[in-house]
Amino acid sequence: MISDPEETASSISGRYEPDFSIGSDLNTNPYVMHRVIGKRDVYALYNFPGGSRCRFISKGNVQLWDPWTGKTSDISSFSRETEKGTEVELPLTEKEIQIIVFGNKNKSDNILEKREVTETVSIDGSWEFELKPSLDNQWGDYQLPAKKEMLGAQVRQIWFKELLNYSGEEIRIDSTWKRVTCSFGPHFMKLGPLKEKPSAEELLKIAKAPAGNEVMISGKKHKWEEYAFSWRYGVEGDYGHQGWHGLKGSLYDDFIRLGDIREVKMSKFRVPEKGGNYYVLQTSVIAPYDGEYDILTDSIKPSLILINGKQTDKNKSRVTLSKGANNVVLLYDKACTAYLVFRIPEAEAPEKTPVSMRWYGDTGILPFDCSLNGISTGIFRFRSAPGLKSLALKAYGNLKVWINGSEQNVIQGDKRKDGLTDYVINVKDIKQGISDVTLKIDYQPGYRGAAAIPEYIEQVCGTGEITPGDWSEIDGLRAYSGGAIYSKTISIDGKKLTGKTEIDFGELVSSAELFINGKSAGIRVSPPWKFDITKYVKAGENRIEVLIYNTLANNYTSIPTRYRGSIKSGLIGPVSLNYLKTSVK
Repeated sequence: MISDPEETASSISGRYEPDFSIGSDLNTNPYVMHRVIGKRDVYALYNFPGGSRCRFISKGNVQLWDPWTGKTSDISSFSRETEKGTEVELPLTEKEIQIIVFGNKNKSDNILEKREVTETVSIDGSWEFELKPSLDNQWGDYQLPAKKEMLGAQVRQIWFKELLNYSGEEIRIDSTWKRVTCSFGPHFMKLGPLKEKPSAEELLKIAKAPAGNEVMISGKKHKWEEYAFSWRYGVEGDYGHQGWHGLKGSLYDDFIRLGDIREVKMSKFRVPEKGGNYYVLQTSVIAPYDGEYDILTDSIKPSLILINGKQTDKNKSRVTLSKGANNVVLLYDKACTAYLVFRIPEAEAPEKTPVSMRWYGDTGILPFDCSLNGISTGIFRFRSAPGLKSLALKAYGNLKVWINGSEQNVIQGDKRKDGLTDYVINVKDIKQGISDVTLKIDYQPGYRGAAAIPEYIEQVCGTGEITPGDWSEIDGLRAYSGGAIYSKTISIDGKKLTGKTEIDFGELVSSAELFINGKSAGIRVSPPWKFDITKYVKAGENRIEVLIYNTLANNYTSIPTRYRGSIKSGLIGPVSLNYLKTSVK
């Protein structure tokens, strides 16, 4: 019995005539499918460089079928019949699927022409740019809460740094800045994993002197790390249990997630780390008044709780807090997922929002504040989508805004009882290109970093201007899944319109519909991104408009999910006009 594939191939080699073979060595990995449909032999070939010579066992009239238009073209001039079949020089490139069909009784009226580029003219510079949103969110399919609207361009990931005394001066984003996602901010400082269990005395010292970057435990120095999460989405990058079909509308409530992450059957679980089994979390809980508060935990509780330097029974359901900041130190003695929150007794709890932790929107939950450096201001930067006209956002804390170096008027709207405030900014001097936006937020206690901006920033944009390139590299378009129209007016010398003319968009993601002078010149959903525009162009000025849609991968950049993909988007280029000479081969 033969079990090795190479041995199997060797044993049957030469014992039968293959229905297809490659006439020359290829550097690519080609794909071939052969089907007999009625009296026709149909071959589907992909990833073959143009001009590749292939041998087919089939004979008869040879045609190339276009899967997008249904057009058939006779390619007999590209083929040579042999004793055992037909040899064909493939007419298309490795980026095009080639449907080769044998056995038609009648030849096609269309004869495939050989095209030779005689001149290429680059179409460089900027293009007009207009967003065409396509995600209908009236049922909440893409974002909650559901709204009867198309989901536009939102700013979800922004650059962040804490600065003292910032007043609008120009600052360069460098390695000291970090990219953060709206809603995710530090709520604890963490030590661990630790090999040895800290003593109660050591934890008391931590509780009494929380400030600083390093602490001594068991004679060794350890550095604090920020522990961040979102009250809505939990720990960024840890989507927890999902199974084979995603979240199914639910999200975990246990935002304390300690240990290494292991993925098992589409879900992420926490497992012990090599560095040790003990973790210390330190923060302050902000209480609105002196009195008793509920303390809520799940089945996994800290092995030790210190509140304001005093050990607290971990099984108690209520604790006494002072008005303002109360120091909290928690010790966990294993990798685990858990939660621990303080809550105003008998405060009304909202209904749980799908795809969120149950704490989201609950104004009875007391915020955690873990500031160690005393800085109470966060600076946020982003590059907007082109043609920015206005911004709308919600923030915890007072807001100032600069756009392209100019301070803007900030309109304050509704303010929730927990301090969350609506803001609108109408841009003073609208710029067609990309705008540089700086936000300064004076923190409200408990909402540091991107936690100060718990929801995505909405952009309203008019017709703007953009140069070809990956739009996901622009902060204001990074999470945008939808369409955009790129438009440009070019002048064509009529003397060059003697043969065929095509436009080559180089690279784009991930579909394109082209309009020339208001008329549709076709749709492409795969490369090569070339269009024959011979019958649409004229001497003089010509209007080019290409509608490009990307994929849902961009929208998923801020969603707790295992389903990811490339976020490269838009017209990448380079774009050129090709003038061609055609002939029958």
